[in-house]
Amino acid sequence: MLIYPVKFKHPLLLIISVSLISSIPFLLIGGLPSLFYFKIDIFSYLVFHNIAEFFSIMVSLSIFGLGWYSFDKSRNCHSLFLGTSFLTVGLLDFMHALGYSGMPDFISPNTTMKASQFWIAARMIESSMLLFSGFLYSRKQVRWIKKAPLLALAIAVTFVIFAGITFFPDKVPATFIEGTGLTPFKKNSEYVIIVMLVLATAVYGQQMIKTRDKVITYYLSAFIICIFSEFSFTFYKSAFDTYNMVGHIYKIFAFYLIYKGIFVAAIHNPYEQLVSTNERLTVEITERKRAEDAVRQSLKEKDILLRELYHRTKNTMQVIMGMIRLQSAKYAGNSELQQLVKATEDRIQAISLVHQMLYTTKDLSHIDIREYLNTLTALIYRGFSSSSSRISLTMDIDEQCYLLDTAIPFGLIINELMTNSLKHAFPDDRKGTISISLKRGDDGLNIFIYKDDGVGVAEGFDFRNQESLGLKLIHSIAEQQMRGQLVFKSGTGIRCEVVFKSDIYEKRV
Repeated sequence: MLIYPVKFKHPLLLIISVSLISSIPFLLIGGLPSLFYFKIDIFSYLVFHNIAEFFSIMVSLSIFGLGWYSFDKSRNCHSLFLGTSFLTVGLLDFMHALGYSGMPDFISPNTTMKASQFWIAARMIESSMLLFSGFLYSRKQVRWIKKAPLLALAIAVTFVIFAGITFFPDKVPATFIEGTGLTPFKKNSEYVIIVMLVLATAVYGQQMIKTRDKVITYYLSAFIICIFSEFSFTFYKSAFDTYNMVGHIYKIFAFYLIYKGIFVAAIHNPYEQLVSTNERLTVEITERKRAEDAVRQSLKEKDILLRELYHRTKNTMQVIMGMIRLQSAKYAGNSELQQLVKATEDRIQAISLVHQMLYTTKDLSHIDIREYLNTLTALIYRGFSSSSSRISLTMDIDEQCYLLDTAIPFGLIINELMTNSLKHAFPDDRKGTISISLKRGDDGLNIFIYKDDGVGVAEGFDFRNQESLGLKLIHSIAEQQMRGQLVFKSGTGIRCEVVFKSDIYEKRV
């Protein structure tokens, strides 16, 4: 009788195996009645009967508890339906145990017929519900499967059966007559129960073939054992004989297997799935952490590489500046060449400064444009020390961050404009002011305004058609590289206005 149903992969093999094992007690009792058929004294039998029945009652209530309390999480309609059905079965088995002949009277006088009537009612409810539950097994949701209505129905059915057998025994068909034995109604009822169990076995067998769910092997095993249990109760001649005892033993094993099936379906399998999911998540989290560590390491290496690149770029530009100075030293008397070298150094310095700032900041893509312009203008002033004391500088710069691709050309424009002002706008030690403004408008456009109050240029001066490299650079950078709009105005001093977008380039690192 102690089997492990999950090993069987096909329902027919399982049915045959369990049937062969379950038939052994019948073969022994029928083949050797002198050894195995006997009647037990009432006291000893009542001890056995109460142990068997109360074990079954506890299992029935446990089945109810599993189906009821796991439903909110598992949403297993099959387990809930069986659970509430076994609440009724457990309560009726409790009445059957208390109403058994030899027990103290349970409200009304206890008789074998009274106990057998509760038994038949419980088995009818059990077999019909097992048959019906087979159609619910593979269905995920059933609208009418709800906890409160099923519980109310289970209690109502139990009360009606209890009231009918206890208070209206004449209205209930007789099941046992003292001196005669089982009535035809009792035997026929057992056969009906057996037929329903056979049908339930067939339904669950089809579900097993359809779903490949090994949990169904528990139910199939229980049904076969229940069938043999019911056969036992068609043969007994006394409420205390061997067939009656064997029938209760079958019932114990059958109820245990049903409990096992519901436990596996409602508790064990979801828990195993949770454990499996947690294990997969643990592996995934571990792999993700490794990947993140690898990404961090890669980013760290790229960060170091980019900083080194900016540093070397700056150093390379300094080397270029040094080489230019060394070469130009041979032509110290050539003022035009020295001016050209100075302008070239200033342009290289504007570019080098950006790389120096990027090397020292956390963000390797953006620089603070206000800090950059403050540093750049200070360097330009230092190159014209003779003019810086008499020419003041006012700056009104919004706090913004520019990409490398925008900051470098913008710095070159500032360098060309300031260098031009410091060289030409304030001759003969004239005092003056240079004003730089950079604002972001509501439309997202940046407005750059550079002006000085120097001598300006002659009327009709065409800023676009000049051979000066500085003006050509300003036009090329502002309109082509920065894709902005450039406007020059003259009068009292020079005014240069550039309207541009700061997001024309995308972040690359």
